[in-house]
Amino acid sequence: MSKTLTIALTTYNRPNFLSESIESILNQTFKDFDLIILDNGSDKETRSVINLYQDSRIKYERNDTNDLEFVNRAFDYTQNDFLMIFHDDDVMKPNMLKEMIKIIKSDKEINTISCSIDLIDSESKNLNKVRPRIIKNKVWKKKGFIKEYLFSGDIIP
Repeated sequence: MSKTLTIALTTYNRPNFLSESIESILNQTFKDFDLIILDNGSDKETRSVINLYQDSRIKYERNDTNDLEFVNRAFDYTQNDFLMIFHDDDVMKPNMLKEMIKIIKSDKEINTISCSIDLIDSESKNLNKVRPRIIKNKVWKKKGFIKEYLFSGDIIP
């Protein structure tokens, strides 16, 4: 049975971050998702971390070599309404998916969504030293996002 969302979690030799990333996904208040872990040629330690999780929503795909194009295979693994690309050194706050799905379903013209970030260090401590310009609760129509995001400097939508 199809889900609302597929989360493609990319990883490469960062098992120390991977566990926290997986936990943050599985602990979401929104539960209607599949998680495909795209291992881009990591060593065995990464697979050992993934094996700790016995959740039917998790699928695992391993590439034999580190290939920058591997993340594109995420599109091959989803038949769900939405796809999210996520990375092994990122974590989600518990309501992130719920809020993002609510927003993207609110307007049929929305086809891409992003979120603001908190910069953290390897110990999950908040770094407030460098902050990009943040735009909250804004919906761009058509090419507006491209113009503002790509050509205006350092922003996080």
